[in-house]
Amino acid sequence: MITYIDIVSLYKIIDQTSKMSRYSNTRKIPEKTSLLHILQRNFRYLDRNIFLHRFIYVGEIPNSIDSATIIENFEKSIKPINDRYNDEPITGFLLQLGKYFCHVLEASEESFVRHLRLLNENEIFKSCFDQFKLLIIYHHMNQRFIDEWVPIKVDKESNHDEIKIIEKFNLKETSSKIKMLIEKLYAIGNSLKGKVEESKAVMKASKQRLRHFPSLTASHAKISIDFNLLPQVEELKFLIQSDCTKPLRIYLDIFNKIPFLMEDKTWPGRCYEIPMNVFKENVYHLEELPISDVDCT
Repeated sequence: MITYIDIVSLYKIIDQTSKMSRYSNTRKIPEKTSLLHILQRNFRYLDRNIFLHRFIYVGEIPNSIDSATIIENFEKSIKPINDRYNDEPITGFLLQLGKYFCHVLEASEESFVRHLRLLNENEIFKSCFDQFKLLIIYHHMNQRFIDEWVPIKVDKESNHDEIKIIEKFNLKETSSKIKMLIEKLYAIGNSLKGKVEESKAVMKASKQRLRHFPSLTASHAKISIDFNLLPQVEELKFLIQSDCTKPLRIYLDIFNKIPFLMEDKTWPGRCYEIPMNVFKENVYHLEELPISDVDCT
């Protein structure tokens, strides 16, 4: 028999249950933050799509190729990538000192590999591509030197300190020369931003003058570089001839090949080592060993 007290208790339970259900429906479930969410948020802050890397390589080009042709063909390996779809455009600067050059590129790994493929396919650079040596790769860089790619031609070569070229190169000497060169290139890169903007203003002013004076001819504004920051020619010769620096072709080959992993260090194992049906078949327990009839007492 249900009494009045039982009915009141039942209504109280129903009322509490309905309040709890309404609270659970309005309560916001906290969103779990993963590493991917953190990376995407950081990329949005930096206005970036993927990680950026800084690639620095040097090279030697035959004397038969003039300066304008060198710059034009380097631009052919960069402009198509920036004009078409890319995850990150290529920026940086090309520093040309006669037949030698230093190239500082800031891009994603995919864009850089596409740049190397275009260099390798270029008719001008195909014969001397093995003379292009990769010095350093700076991964996951914070910011770019400049927001575009600019070529810089140096009319006067820096050769005030002669470096004696030795027959046998060692890693310590090569590392020291790379460190000296990187410090100079970083100093040049840090000083370029304002100079590029100044060069753009000069070019814009020259175009405006041409509208009023058609007889004038347009000329590219030059970017001046501090003479003390320029790499030495003998320094570049040393790094190009050193056995401790690897050609760009090796990097390109490594990127295109799938690495071979030893069988005993891979998981899951091969099917002939661990059959796929090993857990499906019945496993029979070992039978008990027979008891000897010999009396051991």
